Amino acid sequence: MVAADLLARIPEPQRLLRTMQSLAALDAVLAPEPHDRLFAFDASWREGEMLGTYYSGSGDHWAAAFRAAGVVLVGLTHETPAFTAGESPPWVFERVPHALSQGLLDDESFDSEDANICIWHAQGETGWRTGSPPEIDDGAAWLLAPLLDGWEGYVRLALDYYGAALDPLLVRRIFEHQPLTRELTRALSGAAPHAGLETQLMRIAYPVAG
Repeated sequence: MVAADLLARIPEPQRLLRTMQSLAALDAVLAPEPHDRLFAFDASWREGEMLGTYYSGSGDHWAAAFRAAGVVLVGLTHETPAFTAGESPPWVFERVPHALSQGLLDDESFDSEDANICIWHAQGETGWRTGSPPEIDDGAAWLLAPLLDGWEGYVRLALDYYGAALDPLLVRRIFEHQPLTRELTRALSGAAPHAGLETQLMRIAYPVAG
């Protein structure tokens, strides 16, 4: 499925932001080492800008920047007809508003030379946009699934990737942005909070309680 078919399902920017924070917070609880995680979020990436990222561990990834002009997400799925190493298709970025793309596409987080997916939501507009032609399979359905599948999707993902059988009700609490306590952390991970977790949650800007 192409990105164009998914636009109506993608959450509006504020909800998408909270989803990315929830995904990053859950990963931070389950995986003490950042390089073992799928998701990350930096609420102070640049002045007035935030960055959410996903790395599948097998070469596929996305990065999303939240800035004053709106939100732009750039992704790569390497096992699709739309992927050519070192050669991003021209339609990926040609329609992205300059106010959204300015200063982003040269950043290594976005890997724009290889990207084959780009979606954006400009400030003041309604709905998401993409340059992906509807006849080309860009792999967006699989790549963006964690952003669309909610807490149920993360329960499945955690079991598949981390081997962690999580209580769905606890995961739902994180997607609802209920404050993360030591008790909730232990219930999710089976262990006391690891060193550095509180600092990492501050970077994500996820609420924490004593």
